[in-house]
Amino acid sequence: FIDGGCFIFIMIISRRPYQSTFIFLFVSRLSTLSAFTSITHFRSPSQLKLFGSSRFRKKDRQHHQMESAAAVADATKKMAELDLTAIKKFAHKNGDALFGYIEECQMDDPNTKGSFGRFLDAGTGSHSLRWMASILHREHLLASTSNGAMSSPSVSMDSYTAITADENMRRRVFDEAQGLGIADKGDVIIGNWKEGVGKDGTIEFGASDKSDGSKLLLEGQQFDTILADYLVGAIDGFSPYFQDLIFSRLVP
Repeated sequence: FIDGGCFIFIMIISRRPYQSTFIFLFVSRLSTLSAFTSITHFRSPSQLKLFGSSRFRKKDRQHHQMESAAAVADATKKMAELDLTAIKKFAHKNGDALFGYIEECQMDDPNTKGSFGRFLDAGTGSHSLRWMASILHREHLLASTSNGAMSSPSVSMDSYTAITADENMRRRVFDEAQGLGIADKGDVIIGNWKEGVGKDGTIEFGASDKSDGSKLLLEGQQFDTILADYLVGAIDGFSPYFQDLIFSRLVP
């Protein structure tokens, strides 16, 4: 305040980078506006951080960093609580001859770079489910074991869908998926591949045998990798004489 009036200082942040405008108003006691002047001033980025929404963005970043750190800590805690004894063998190159060979082939494919992508286990069971769990936990398994040059390759998987025609097997596999910490990474579904397939191998998509009008098993879905682990042999118990048609059903 000065004799006869006061100065009012206003700062406006421009949309232009690092530019701000200072406006000085002198308000007289006798008149509404006695003088007006404005000065455009350029400030450095570090100075501007003290003003405007950048201060809130900094708080947001700090908040997100805290949330991320908490999520990592929570995931680490959950991982430490899991019993992965049943899948540790897959961290060794010679831990499982069949799946070890599949992993090597996947790593050698330049188009996949070791990723199985969206994965379909067409005839699931404990053996294949544990292998899938070892892939989803591969980074942790490799870090927690000391196999050196005999370590399994660092393969990966985006998600999985496991199919079985037996309800008891579905429950058993689902329970094991929960115990291995991968239940939220995929689905365990009961279904029969024979449904909708004629004796000549013709597949009638959209013509489910079910009265509710639902589609055929996994109709319209696509997968990057399909595993048929003992599928042909197991079919005889659920769909006799369907072995020669199963592959055309899986890959129409």
